[in-house]
Amino acid sequence: MQILFQSEANVEAALGDFKREKTKPIFLIIIVRLPPSIVNSAGLENSTPARRKKTLGLDSPAGNRYNINHEWLRGIPPDGPREERLTEQSFKRSSCPFAPCDAARICLSERVKHPGFGMKGMVIMKIAVVYGAMHKGSTYHCVRLLIQGLSACTPVTETEFFLPQDMPHFCVGCFSCFLNGEQTCPHSGEMKPIADAFDDAELIILASPVYVFDVSGQMKALLDHFGYRWMPHRPSPGMFGKLGLVVSTAAGAGTRRANKTMKQSLVFCGAKRVFSYGKSVGAMSWDEVKPAQKQKIERETAALARRIAADYRKIGRLRPRIFTKFLFMAMQKAQKGNSWNETDRSHWAAQGWLDGKKPW
Repeated sequence: MQILFQSEANVEAALGDFKREKTKPIFLIIIVRLPPSIVNSAGLENSTPARRKKTLGLDSPAGNRYNINHEWLRGIPPDGPREERLTEQSFKRSSCPFAPCDAARICLSERVKHPGFGMKGMVIMKIAVVYGAMHKGSTYHCVRLLIQGLSACTPVTETEFFLPQDMPHFCVGCFSCFLNGEQTCPHSGEMKPIADAFDDAELIILASPVYVFDVSGQMKALLDHFGYRWMPHRPSPGMFGKLGLVVSTAAGAGTRRANKTMKQSLVFCGAKRVFSYGKSVGAMSWDEVKPAQKQKIERETAALARRIAADYRKIGRLRPRIFTKFLFMAMQKAQKGNSWNETDRSHWAAQGWLDGKKPW
């Protein structure tokens, strides 16, 4: 059934009628009268309804931002904690084009799934961030701008780690993580919270200032500790569905090399997509960065955040990188004949990968 409404009162009255009736489960769609701001910004003020629908993506169920799946009418309880609903206040602050409509408050009060994510609902993006330095300089502020841009596209939660405070040790090369399991690492106490945050996150951010044309020493030490998660050893199955972002800044050159070091680690762990942002700020502190440069960084980070959010929405449909598939299949073949490291081989066997199963 479809209802064309012009006021919040009309919607409330219509929904009240449905809720009072004890009928079989139904699928209700509310067709929203588009706000003039959206129509005008899209250049559709004099267009036909059919063209408006196609241009605004209303002809695709997966991309339909204005059709609402009212599962509360079916008696289906709210999903788990990862499908947390937005509050009315945060909904209004978001950039979702549905927010200006009269139905925004109705939808929130009835615990309706967020329309920007179609049938899946508005899932909060969990982010794990590791900073390669303690001071909050240009790299830190660039990450904050990126997360601010992401929060304008989708709600986010963060878990932050600062090095060397949260992981002060260097890898001692004992091979214990490879041969006996990561829990036997002498620094497992500091590594486990970071590894758990990575497992729980949908987006992993590695950020480091440039030290002598590469990442900071402590960031490199952290990446060394994660060597056991590379595909030649024991990659985490969940990593193949995650996004990555590497960020570096420098007063001069070196960001490309630093980002390559961090990106390589995420790629070899199996990340589905890894984005990079490097910036030569021409200053030794964020306060010394010129206003024009800061404005440029704000524009660039906002654009990158939108790209990341777009991939996040379609993460289930993204295909793995060709390099990831090639390396995985090469390691799959190698692990079948692995007689030198039973810990690695057992991990692959437990995932079903030795029987031809793929993690994507």
